[in-house]
Amino acid sequence: MDTALFIATAFSITAVPVLLKKMIAISRPRDGKMSANLLGGLLAVIFVAAMTTYKIGIFAIFGGFMMGVIFYDEAELVAAWRQRLGDFVTVFFVPIYFTFTGLRTSIGGLEGFADWGLCLAIVAAACFAKWVGAYFAARGSSLGHAQSAMLGYMMNTRGLMELIVINVGLDLGVISPKVFTMLVIMAIVSTVITTPALRYYLPRAGLGEALP
Repeated sequence: MDTALFIATAFSITAVPVLLKKMIAISRPRDGKMSANLLGGLLAVIFVAAMTTYKIGIFAIFGGFMMGVIFYDEAELVAAWRQRLGDFVTVFFVPIYFTFTGLRTSIGGLEGFADWGLCLAIVAAACFAKWVGAYFAARGSSLGHAQSAMLGYMMNTRGLMELIVINVGLDLGVISPKVFTMLVIMAIVSTVITTPALRYYLPRAGLGEALP
């Protein structure tokens, strides 16, 4: 596995960016549009990268992530990608992934005060650590209370990335199904509280009207 990982990493750093950037230069995405050939080629490359990382044991998501890192500085491609696939991914794939995570979450597996107390402690510790750190760092940078609080809440949001990480942890056996459920609850709570907090602090920070 180590040899395969080394070869895949070296190939991704050296040959892959050169080949893909030549393909993009030939297709020339412009004004938020890309050709069907370029779109098909990119999807094929992304799926191959995902399958490669899956086969060498580091999960398919990292292959897709690697392709994103390679393309990040292609501004026209990024704009065209968002135009063609952004809404589709948001409307189709994101709900499916949340459903997948929900099917693996066993709320009934938390039994008694001990489990729920530990769950509450995890939520409190996670939110406190990120919010407090961001808040005081912002205050130290001369931001006001309301702006610092907003930054703390936004830094505290876990969202999709947290769910991906804990799903990987569950698949690897690093965390138990019970701890997985607690971490899902933590991710949801830290994400859900962000919008009400921003509604409260935005007018007080003088940054516009409250969110709808």
